[in-house]
Amino acid sequence: MRDLLKKIGAFVSVHLLTREDITMLTVSAESGYIGKHFADGQKLELALFIPAGTKDVTVFRVAKCGENQRHITPAKAMPCENSERYVYSTQTMSINKVEMGHTCPRAMQNGIWLVETQPDGSFQVGRVEVVSQDGLYFVSAHTYYEGVCYRGQDSIVVPRFTNVPELHYKEWPDLVALLGEKLADADLPALATYIQPAPLDTSRLKENEGVGVFWSPKAWGGFGCVATSKGNAQAHYSKILTDTEEAYRHFSPGDLVTIEQLEETDPKLASSFKWTAIGVRKVDETPGALLARLLATSA
Repeated sequence: MRDLLKKIGAFVSVHLLTREDITMLTVSAESGYIGKHFADGQKLELALFIPAGTKDVTVFRVAKCGENQRHITPAKAMPCENSERYVYSTQTMSINKVEMGHTCPRAMQNGIWLVETQPDGSFQVGRVEVVSQDGLYFVSAHTYYEGVCYRGQDSIVVPRFTNVPELHYKEWPDLVALLGEKLADADLPALATYIQPAPLDTSRLKENEGVGVFWSPKAWGGFGCVATSKGNAQAHYSKILTDTEEAYRHFSPGDLVTIEQLEETDPKLASSFKWTAIGVRKVDETPGALLARLLATSA
């Protein structure tokens, strides 16, 4: 998602709102770090600026509607007072104290969603959001879903939302409808041409290695899933190792990581994962070399 924002020339700003003042916060270009230990009751305002006339990107808001369903409403794009080149959308969020003793933004208030579509039917859905990891605050630009839309017999079909077992929201009717509107006149590939993605052969992973399957940012920090030779394991942000305190703890799908320990998940926890990864660290490896090693192909 960072690459998309850079490609279209978008940028973000964050302001701390208090009764006395409005303070613009510096966003680290490397990690997204904006500050720490904001107080319970304070507010942050996140603004996303997009070049006026950008047609392939749509900004929207999401509200939870029933169990595992989310309702989409368009986000209002406002013209900038000091520049006709940009329009912007804002999201104001409250800061609340959580059980661990630090604070974090209120969930569902803490970000702005956007979707990009291309004439060939490819798309990516992402969110620019503010997260807190042990009281350290970051701006995250995260791609949640990407895939290709296909032309079915009577409607547009999005296999990304029907063929991914680890996806919590396996179906998202509002998003599929939005993609259908944006791609109504596009020359989409026929559904018959869809090929199921090749699985990763995790038996080729070393005992202390894993590959990122997904990462889910949360207002309180985030968690993800890594594929290991023993099966998929959950990874909490607090179990990710970094070199500096102000580093945003996360990984991306396809990232190679090392794992200090795999523990059986506590049965008292409401988790579908048998394993929990401890001491996760991202490793630099050429993506092509990693895929060649892990894609399930005959020897």
